[in-house]
Amino acid sequence: MNAFAFKLLIVAGLAAVIVFHPGTASAREQGWKVGFVHIQRILEDSKLGRAAREDLELARNQAAQRLEQSLKELRLQEAEVSAMQDGDAKAQARQALADASKEHNALADRLQSEMASEDQRLVSMVLEAANKALARIARKEGFSIVLKDPDAVGYLAPEADLTDQVIKELDRQSGGAP
Repeated sequence: MNAFAFKLLIVAGLAAVIVFHPGTASAREQGWKVGFVHIQRILEDSKLGRAAREDLELARNQAAQRLEQSLKELRLQEAEVSAMQDGDAKAQARQALADASKEHNALADRLQSEMASEDQRLVSMVLEAANKALARIARKEGFSIVLKDPDAVGYLAPEADLTDQVIKELDRQSGGAP
């Protein structure tokens, strides 16, 4: 379990203890309003989330093209080395091929790392905007607690789902551009 999931579980547990503890008045009696959102749906269905996915896909395609070009050059170099007669020139060409292969592998590793970082950056940007939209909606509608993982609780009424409202607010605020 990652740190985020663990924190979420703790928050959901504390909320459940506070709301459902037999020694306290019910949430309704206290005037508490509990809601939830589906983070994955926000990432998938909001204009901002879709735009972020499109940006990431474009970056991945560009990275794949760079990697494909590097591989093509590596294969050409390999064919040239294979066609050479044995000797000092071929030994030097083999060493250059080995170096080029290492560079290709380093490029692949770097691009993979860059894509992971870009993915994390875009998701964080969407979630930050979604959190601001969620906070505005929760304050406006008087929610005391809003869970971000509805699966952490056994039951939540469908009317407590704020996901569609958050998506609409996010779309209205963002205009869809990351």
